[in-house]
Amino acid sequence: VMYWLFEAKSKPEYATLDGFLNDSSHVFVILVVPMLGALLGFMSVVAMRRMSMLSDTAGHLRNLSEWSMGSALVSRIVADPSELDLQRRERAVVFMDIRGFTKWSELQSPDAVVAMLNSYFVASERVWTQFQIVIARLIADEIFLVLESDEDAVRLSLRLREAATQSLRPYGLAVGIGVNSGPLMEGMVGSRDIRVYDVIGDTVNTGARFCSTAAPGEILVADHVAERMEARCSFAPAMSIEVKGKSDPLIVRPLLTINDD
Repeated sequence: VMYWLFEAKSKPEYATLDGFLNDSSHVFVILVVPMLGALLGFMSVVAMRRMSMLSDTAGHLRNLSEWSMGSALVSRIVADPSELDLQRRERAVVFMDIRGFTKWSELQSPDAVVAMLNSYFVASERVWTQFQIVIARLIADEIFLVLESDEDAVRLSLRLREAATQSLRPYGLAVGIGVNSGPLMEGMVGSRDIRVYDVIGDTVNTGARFCSTAAPGEILVADHVAERMEARCSFAPAMSIEVKGKSDPLIVRPLLTINDD
């Protein structure tokens, strides 16, 4: 229409529609412009669909990342990809697993085992999502969590025990928990094709040993962590434990309560 008005202004014989259409170039323009508009519209729809697919894929990838890393860490990595680099850090670790799980599961159907585990994991997740988690990992019946501070690790362990105890009570099961902190290596590790964000070091191994040593319902906290939290928490007397892979006994303190909770 704009082209017609422009032509009609310069040449009066084009003022009528018949006069305008007598020129073959005008007919060409009238036919081609709507076709180009339709093509652009089609390409726009295709582009919007692809953007929607990319957005959905990015959302799924973010969810997958958060399942293993935690939302706080994922946000930091998006803002600064160097966060993925393997580097030395000070972290606190919490291990929790079910006592008597193997013996109990031998007498159950796979469906019943999965139902119990899902209930246990859901109850635990409601607790740990209230804290700044660096890594959250589920390994069979074990929950492995990495946090930035000793205090968060101790507080989380007590609340995890409460949630897990309620979840497992109908099955006659209980959990043991180990808490440790110290230096470790954190970042991407693995081969060329398979890499995971992980933490490596004696701090992690020792925390796992504390967990495996803990009695049902017991939270064993590394002695140096207990010392830092002693003003805010109540602990049972220190005890020495022998653990696999350690030449000397380790000192731990069973956590009883947090005084300001």
